[in-house]
Amino acid sequence: YCKKPSNVRQRFATEPRSITPKSSTRYTKQIKQPPSSPNSFFTQTSALIHSWKLKQKSKSQLGIELNVLIGGCTKLSQLIEIIHSLKSDKQVMETSWDIRLIHKLLHKAAEFSDSHSSNFDGVFSDIIRFKSFYESKTCTLLLKLIKLNLNFSDAKGLVLGDTAEASVMQQWGIKPVVAVYNAFITVCAKTGQFDSAWRLVCGDKPVMAPHLLLKADSITCLNLLTTCAETGRYAEAKTLVLGDGDTDTASLIQQWGIKPNVAIYSAFITVCAKTGQFESAWQLVCGDKPMMAPHLPLKADSITCMNLLTACAETGRYAEAKSLVLGDDDTASLMQQWGIKPDAAIYNAFITVCAKTGQFDSAWQLVRGDKLLMAPHLSLKLDSITCLNLLTACAETGRYAEAKSLVLGDGDTASLMQQLGIKADVAIYNAFITVCAKTDYFDSAWQLVCGDKPVMAPHLPLIANRITCLNLLTACAEAGRYAEAKSLVLGDGDTATATATASLMKQWDIKPDVAIYNAFIKVCIKAKELDTGIWYLEEIINKCNMSTLSQIHAQLAPLEKDNFASMIDKGITQGIYKKNVGLMNHCIDLHMDKIFEGHSGDGTHIRGVPLAFAKLLFCYHKQNNEPKITSIITGYHGNNTLKNGMIIFLKDEFGFEFIEDKFNSGMIVLSESSH
Repeated sequence: YCKKPSNVRQRFATEPRSITPKSSTRYTKQIKQPPSSPNSFFTQTSALIHSWKLKQKSKSQLGIELNVLIGGCTKLSQLIEIIHSLKSDKQVMETSWDIRLIHKLLHKAAEFSDSHSSNFDGVFSDIIRFKSFYESKTCTLLLKLIKLNLNFSDAKGLVLGDTAEASVMQQWGIKPVVAVYNAFITVCAKTGQFDSAWRLVCGDKPVMAPHLLLKADSITCLNLLTTCAETGRYAEAKTLVLGDGDTDTASLIQQWGIKPNVAIYSAFITVCAKTGQFESAWQLVCGDKPMMAPHLPLKADSITCMNLLTACAETGRYAEAKSLVLGDDDTASLMQQWGIKPDAAIYNAFITVCAKTGQFDSAWQLVRGDKLLMAPHLSLKLDSITCLNLLTACAETGRYAEAKSLVLGDGDTASLMQQLGIKADVAIYNAFITVCAKTDYFDSAWQLVCGDKPVMAPHLPLIANRITCLNLLTACAEAGRYAEAKSLVLGDGDTATATATASLMKQWDIKPDVAIYNAFIKVCIKAKELDTGIWYLEEIINKCNMSTLSQIHAQLAPLEKDNFASMIDKGITQGIYKKNVGLMNHCIDLHMDKIFEGHSGDGTHIRGVPLAFAKLLFCYHKQNNEPKITSIITGYHGNNTLKNGMIIFLKDEFGFEFIEDKFNSGMIVLSESSH
C-alpha cells in the first residue's frame, strides 16, 4: 500500500512532500484528550502503528489495515481519532505514505458533509503534514474538505499563496489544472469570496484564458454562476452568459469558445432569482430572442422550469408562474407547449409561488378543485412535500380552516391527508403549529401535544422534537401564553421545590438549547413577564453550565441598548464578563470565550457572539477603552454572518473600511486607506 512514487511524480519532487501549517492561518481548536477505551479508533490505530514499529507487519500491510479502519468510520469524530493517533507518532510523521492512504482519509471526510463546519477545524492542517507524493487530485479533494470547513484562508494558501509565500501546491511542485481551479471556485462560493473566484478568469493576471495553457470550461462557468448566486452578483453573471446587449459585447463564454447549454442557462436563472432580476430570466424563454425554445437547438427542461418557479417565488410573479404551469382557459401552459410533463415537484414549487404571492386558492385548486391535478385516482399524487407547501401557503395567507381540514379533519370527516393515504409525520404537525401561530389558533396547536388525544407523545409512535418546541414557543409568543411556555421549558410550580412538575421538554427527553431559551425570552417579552421569566431562567441555567448562561446574556444584552455599557460593567464585577471583554492591543476578539468568564464552548468549537451584541460591544470599547480599533476577530463559521455584518456596520455607522485579513479569513482589519 506504500509503493514508491512513479518517475512522473519524481519529476516534480525528489522527496516526499508535507507542509507544516503556520499557526496564523487557522484558529486553534480545542481538542479533547484522545479516548483510551480499548475499542476507540485512536486505540485501534495506535495498536496498528505499534505492531508495524515492532516489524510485525510491513508498511504496505499497515497501509491496507489503516485503509480498512478508515472505511469503518461512521462518525467524523472517529476519523479525527485516527488522524490524531497517526500524527502523534513521530515515526509515522517521518515516513512517506502512499498517496492513496491520504485520498482515503479525504474521501471519508467528505462523507460527513452534514457535520457542522467547525467540526472539521484543523483536519486540513493535520492531513497536509503527512509525507507523501501529492497530486493535483489530492488538491481537489483537499478543497472539498476546506469547503466543508468554510475556511477560505486554507484554500487560498493551498492554491494561490500570497506575495510573501508560494502556494502549498507550488511548494509541492504540483502544476495547477482546471479541475483544481474549479474546485477552488466552489470554496469561494461557499465562503462568499466572489472576487477571488472572478480574478481567476477576469483579473489582471488570469490563470485561465483563451491565450493561456489553461482554459475555462463549462464546469468553470457553472461554478462561477453558483458563486454569483451565493454573493448576489448579477452584473458579472450577465457578462458571463449574455454579454452586454447595449454595446454588442460578446459574453465571456462566447469569448472563451464555450457553447452555452441548458444547465448554464438554468444556473443563470438561479442568479436572477437570487438577485431579483426576474425579467432577465424570463427573457431566456419568452423574450424577443429566446435562448431556449422548441424550435431552437436548446430546449428548456424540468430543471429550467423549477428554477423559473423559484425566480417567480423570490420576485412575487404569480402570473408568469401560472402561465408556465397552468396556462389559461384558451392558452396551453408554456410547459405543455415545450412538451414538458409537470410532475409533483413542479406543482409543489408552484404552490410555493402561491404561498409567496397570496394566491392560496390557486394552490388549493390543485388538490381540491373542480379539475384536480393531483389526486389518488390520477397519475400524479400528493406527497408529504405537497402537504408541507400547502401548510406554508395556509400560514402565509392566514387560512386555518383549510390547514385543519388537511391535517386533522373535522369531527366525523377524515382529514384530506388520511383520505389521500398520506401519513402525517412530525414535520407536518410542526408546520400545522406554525399555521396556528399565524392565525391565532393557539389551542389547536397545544392540543397536538397536551390535549385529550395528543398526536405526539412519548408513548406514541410520533414524538415531539426540538422544532416542535420552537414552533410552540412561537405560538405562545403570538398568543401571549406565558404559562404554557413556562410549562414547556421550565415546568410548573416553584422550580426549587420537590413539588415542581417537570417541564414538558424534560418529559419528552428534549434538551433545551440556546435557541429554545431565546424563544422563551421572546414569549416573556410578549407576555410582559420578562422579569419573572428571567428569574426562573437564570435559576435553571445556574444549575447547568456557564457556557449556556453566557450565551443567554449575549442574547439579552442587546435588548437593553441604552443600558448596555452599565450592563457590561456590572457583569464584569459579577464575574460574568472578562475584564477586557474581548479587547487586546487594538483588537476585539468576538469569540465567546474571550468575552465571557468560564465559557468553554462544547469542547470542539467556540462560537462568536450574536451580531447585535458585537455591534454594541464595538461601540462600548470605542467610547470607553480604545478609540483606535484596527482589527476584529470574527471567525469564519456561520456563513460569515458576523464578519460580513460587522464590515457593513462599521462602514455605515463610522465610515470605516474594514477588509478581510489576507492571512486569516476569520479576521477583518482596518484598511490602509481608512488609516
